[in-house]
Amino acid sequence: MRDSIRIFAEEMEVKLQRDDAVKPPWEKEHMTSLFSRLLDEVEELADAEGEKNKMLECCDIALYAMMIFSQLHPDTKNNVRGIPCKKNNL
Repeated sequence: MRDSIRIFAEEMEVKLQRDDAVKPPWEKEHMTSLFSRLLDEVEELADAEGEKNKMLECCDIALYAMMIFSQLHPDTKNNVRGIPCKKNNL
């Protein structure tokens, strides 16, 4: 795996684990809501100042995109909070 992808994925996982403790499962959110929040994060990136804040906003954008992707993909659409789905048992 490329370093840029690995580092980015590790940052995303840190944010997801932190949010798991305090937020309801995103897997049960309606895709329309996730898409709306994705667009909000894009606006926050446009307004962000400083490299660290821009990196955090990029991570947020990627997380919402991943959530939408996960709800669409047949191998993960029934996944809830770290419980792996079996490919043939969806």
